[in-house]
Amino acid sequence: TGHFFSPVTPGASCGQPMQMFLLTSLGVDLGFSSSMLLQKFIVFQTVSTVYAAVLFFIESKFIISRINGTFMILFVIIGFLSQLIVMGFIISACFMPKTVKKLVRATAALLKRFKFFRDKGIDEKVEKTEEKLNIFYTSNKRFIKRPLLMLTVFIEITIQVTLIYAVPYFVYKCLLPNGSGAALTMFCSVAFVNVVSSMIPIPGSSGVSELAFSVFFGAFFTPTTLKSAVLIWRIITYYTPVLFGVPFALLIKKKGQPELKHIHKKGDCI
Repeated sequence: TGHFFSPVTPGASCGQPMQMFLLTSLGVDLGFSSSMLLQKFIVFQTVSTVYAAVLFFIESKFIISRINGTFMILFVIIGFLSQLIVMGFIISACFMPKTVKKLVRATAALLKRFKFFRDKGIDEKVEKTEEKLNIFYTSNKRFIKRPLLMLTVFIEITIQVTLIYAVPYFVYKCLLPNGSGAALTMFCSVAFVNVVSSMIPIPGSSGVSELAFSVFFGAFFTPTTLKSAVLIWRIITYYTPVLFGVPFALLIKKKGQPELKHIHKKGDCI
């Protein structure tokens, strides 16, 4: 479901909300589902950012040679900063319950000033929201207290990111079997393509991803194979996940799904 809604919405904004919606309809508590998805997101963002930083350190000369234009340098800097800001904001939200609850109450107090919201049971909604937040923070604490589980998740996400970054290299070896391009340099290139394209708030960062790929991978592919490489890379990393995600996204429309109450009876979904 996430692999369908993330690519087809601006800034991948609907991927996690739709996953939470589906999990809730299956009987998973909203506090647990939001905690689980945010923890996964934090780990993924951390691994991706650190991955890109390490690769830049190793392949700094190549990267600098490819981003010599002011426009591209600006995109890379903004991309890195936006990832760090988003990650910092979410981590703060995860571990600062008092601040978040104050924001919820302040928002509720503001809404009460408007006549339209006065009779909407705002106080009850605030209480329910705080209950869900308590479950959310309890889940986060449980996750942190299990270092082996955290390590497992980090390893799994690192493998996932590595496989995503490996796609252009295998495309390269298919189109130019005798090419001498280094795998590590290509990993670095695709990491920066993701950094540049992640800041564009349009579905799938269409247009920008292809442009960034052409800039970084123009050093490896010939002019005749570059367009084919861009197309194959996008089919594998963008269009295929969307296609595979369609049947799962359709689950949201189905009625009468079985409730999985055992998942959140004792707070052990993590």
